[in-house]
Amino acid sequence: MTINENGLPGSAALRVVVDRVDPVGTLSVYATADPQDAGAWRVRVVNDLVALEQRLRKADDARAEAVALRLDEVERELAAMLDASGPGQGRALFVPLSGAPTRTVHVQVPLGDVVELDPVAYVRPLVAAASAHPPAGVVVVCGHGIRLVDLRSGLAVDVGERTHDTSGVDRHGHTGALATRHGSAWHDVQARRAAERLGTFLRANTAWVVAEVRRYGWEYLVVAGDPERTAPVVDGLPDDLAATRCPVRYRLAGLPAPRVHAAVAGDLERMRHDRHRDLCERTRDAALGGASGSYGLADTLTTLAEGRVSHLLLDAAREWTGRSGPDGRLHPDGIAVPGLADADLRPEPRLGERMIEAAIRQDAAVTLVDPADADALAAGDGVAAVLRW
Repeated sequence: MTINENGLPGSAALRVVVDRVDPVGTLSVYATADPQDAGAWRVRVVNDLVALEQRLRKADDARAEAVALRLDEVERELAAMLDASGPGQGRALFVPLSGAPTRTVHVQVPLGDVVELDPVAYVRPLVAAASAHPPAGVVVVCGHGIRLVDLRSGLAVDVGERTHDTSGVDRHGHTGALATRHGSAWHDVQARRAAERLGTFLRANTAWVVAEVRRYGWEYLVVAGDPERTAPVVDGLPDDLAATRCPVRYRLAGLPAPRVHAAVAGDLERMRHDRHRDLCERTRDAALGGASGSYGLADTLTTLAEGRVSHLLLDAAREWTGRSGPDGRLHPDGIAVPGLADADLRPEPRLGERMIEAAIRQDAAVTLVDPADADALAAGDGVAAVLRW
């Protein structure tokens, strides 16, 4: 049986995946469907699966037989995952070797081609995709009202609309035959009144926009339209709204959601880079200034163990190794652990993945930061965290 996680929010799906520890191991298979690649991506995934099984057999690892048996059992799911006509560009399949149900995830952004075997599902590619494509919203403002577009994981979907009634008003704000009987001054008055009515409508519906921003968890907000029309919406956004916002002059009314997404993609990319750089700098400064932040590998592992991390920041280009104790607590390499001998500590060659799992289990946010935006993390081993207290 396959359980598909796509109906869940990103953080909830990740929590479901990492909460399940399989005593034998979990096979994580990632693929990125590329119709232009003539099927080479499918060959790479199959070759990686074969190579994994061969490595296990060469090491006389009992899991080799378990991998072979489970792949036979989930052949249909694997075939669907490797079907170029299937849904989503990025696909993930998590196969517990003990025989528990498999889980699948598919998104509209690349996830790479990866095969890993670990006690817990390997989720770093999903976290990387979420970091690069966070949930965002576009508010399209025009003379006919407000339209909202939700952008996440490469998908663009219309999610709401409020219509402004302009019946009886022509494109200049004049009504009926009277428009032909009066001079320009009268025309100007009517146009001004039409603009005032639209402004009143937009201000009245800004609370609805704010509620939808919070409901959809948008981290970024683009408000698109003529400046005189977007101003009432932008000015009405409260200071405590978490979303980073940006007004743009684009006229997007009438465009389908994917074209709206394409029009603002560059603005969203710039906003994301700016926000990540600022977040890294503020977190570093808070930690070094004695405020609610941790900086560096050892400090952040301590705060993870204490359950204090609210937002974990990792340089996406870095890898870390360390050790774990009998209680599951993570420790850096080369540092003595009070009360424990070295023989009591287990090597953790994928310490980054263990940090990600620990943060997700604590309902903390995790961001893999592009190296170009992670300069502020360089002196801290590429690791920092915003703390709850």
